[in-house]
Amino acid sequence: MKFKDVEFEKDVITLHKKTANLAIGINNIESIEYVRPTPLNYFLSGIAHGSSTYPGRLEIRTKIKIGKSKLHLVKIKYKEVIMLPSIYLEIIDPVNMLKWKQR
Repeated sequence: MKFKDVEFEKDVITLHKKTANLAIGINNIESIEYVRPTPLNYFLSGIAHGSSTYPGRLEIRTKIKIGKSKLHLVKIKYKEVIMLPSIYLEIIDPVNMLKWKQR
């Protein structure tokens, strides 16, 4: 599944950065958390085009440094998150409290 800055495959997440593409293997992922948007983020993203504010993001934490960091942020909308393969949804929400659509 490919989005603007990230590509989710069966066992690899590829982040498309300006300088290089970073490949994160599923076995190197410590956690993935989706930070939901707030009304303030919606308001700021609507009036400040090109700013660093955006509706929601995935925080991907890795066990080892990939690139220069163990934390990678991906701008992504909720409607795109629910389309991810089930293997990633299980990492984001292991007990399915958010009632993701099962794929």
